[in-house]
Amino acid sequence: MKNILLIAFIGFINLVYTQNSGVAEYLFMFQKFEDDAKDAIEKDARVMVELTAEYAKAHKYILKFNPEESYYFVEETLPLENSDSFTYKFSTMIFSNGIFYQNIKTRE
Repeated sequence: MKNILLIAFIGFINLVYTQNSGVAEYLFMFQKFEDDAKDAIEKDARVMVELTAEYAKAHKYILKFNPEESYYFVEETLPLENSDSFTYKFSTMIFSNGIFYQNIKTRE
């Protein structure tokens, strides 16, 4: 009986540690600036950066991988309600610039 439990335990550990594929979802985090802008232009730029960061939080950042290949992409979401279309498009352009793919065997 002890041998059967030992073999089952080793088999379970083997399954858990040999899984080399998966999906990871990432969140975008941003720390706001301290409110010490020196002039109106700097203040406006900070407001735009903070708004762009808020829109970036709405996207899903996904990494899919297996032992041979991986790819990372951003799954865009619908614009937030009452969103500024220029800032939303700017956010999308910055944070979702295509798919990043890697294949170890083909060195692609």
